[in-house]
Amino acid sequence: MAAPTLLAGLDLTAPALPGAELLVQPEPLAPLPNPLEAMRQALEQPLGGASLGDRVRPRDRVLVVVQPPAQLAPMGELNPLRLGLRAVLELLRRRGLPQRNVRLLVANGLGHRPPMTELARTLGVEVTGAYEVATFDAEAPRAFRSFGEPQLAMALGEADLVIDLAVHARAERPPLVNLVEGLGSYESLRATHSPGLNALDQAGKVIARAKTVAAALPLFSLAVVENGAVLAPRLRALLAGRGIASAARTWNRLPQPVRRRVMARFRTAAAPCAVFAGEPFAVAEQANAQVRRDSAIAEGTRADVLVIGVPDLSPDAPTARSNPVLAAHLGLTTLLARARHRLSDAGAVVLVNPLEDRFDRALHLPFVEFYERALRVARTGPELAARFELDFSGRPELVAAYRKKGAVHGAHPFHRWYELEAARRGLRIFAAGAGAAAAQRVGIEPAESTEAAIAQAAEALGLERPRVAVLDLLGLT
Repeated sequence: MAAPTLLAGLDLTAPALPGAELLVQPEPLAPLPNPLEAMRQALEQPLGGASLGDRVRPRDRVLVVVQPPAQLAPMGELNPLRLGLRAVLELLRRRGLPQRNVRLLVANGLGHRPPMTELARTLGVEVTGAYEVATFDAEAPRAFRSFGEPQLAMALGEADLVIDLAVHARAERPPLVNLVEGLGSYESLRATHSPGLNALDQAGKVIARAKTVAAALPLFSLAVVENGAVLAPRLRALLAGRGIASAARTWNRLPQPVRRRVMARFRTAAAPCAVFAGEPFAVAEQANAQVRRDSAIAEGTRADVLVIGVPDLSPDAPTARSNPVLAAHLGLTTLLARARHRLSDAGAVVLVNPLEDRFDRALHLPFVEFYERALRVARTGPELAARFELDFSGRPELVAAYRKKGAVHGAHPFHRWYELEAARRGLRIFAAGAGAAAAQRVGIEPAESTEAAIAQAAEALGLERPRVAVLDLLGLT
């Protein structure tokens, strides 16, 4: 097998892995020839119930709940949120709704609350300039404290109809996750982000709460499925074969700030490939089925060691500045989940990422103290929750940073850590090219290189010749 090209942090690297199996994603589903028209048709031909046009009367008050744009990092060449909003708002205008009767609420939950300048770039000035647009504040006095009670409708502005707009890109999404988690207060989210919950348990709790929300509110869902295309054909052809070696050397020589800016602005070749609208649970089921078709790694022999290149670009770091906790979380939850069925139950994972202990102190302020203070004295989820979580979640300066300065909520690093801890349970985890101090702080064994990490994994597993697989995200082998 030719050396696979991995994006590790901000570097392109091609480790020598003779005999390793390459785990490739299927060919991306074909993009819709006219995604905007497909969205218009979906709104008029829903999965269950009346069409959106038939649900709306001229005096109704409508709330559109929008998935945070940061969750689509990296963004595709076409912005599915912007297209979805255009289709919805066009229809509402045709039904005679005045703009003052339509509100937009970004379901950012405990994550980064994007300022209006950021929303204008992603949702369009035609939206932010013409409609009331707000981000969700989990600390506001009227934030949701419980679901299924009259207070929920009040918190949503007593809307006559709530439209849930979501994009399913590279991962499945539980139904109504925008409302359940994106519009959840810290108190309500503690139930779905508790230490010890695995991904299935967490999804089950979200679904149970979604059923309660669906029974309490008049809802209509619009889900856009985006395929997993990363590189446009022209760029892929330019980098294929020997071209990638020269391109990688040139890229790696660029200053880190330059590469960070380029990655933050990079647009993938991802494009809308399916659209569903109507009853929320039916919409989520159909959208997730398309995601599985687009991104599922084929079944096959299980590997003893799985190698994953982890970029410094994720929904939690949309400007391409990550930190050791978030890099480990991205590798062991989002990326590992794609190929977990191809790894032995007690196998090893090699994350190829430098795990640099540099922090975006504006965006990730709570992570700084979580890493430097909390992880020094505690590692397990229950201990961290008992000793630190309530302090971080209610600290006035962290609350103010979340509400007014765009930082994530004080509980955010704890929730990410609980998910990380559940994902790596039973596995040996190594970090290739990572600094020893940073790797050990997040509970990962450091290694000088990918080859050295595989050797350490083989020794830890007691295997002379382990079966090695590599998750290929770029397709440049």
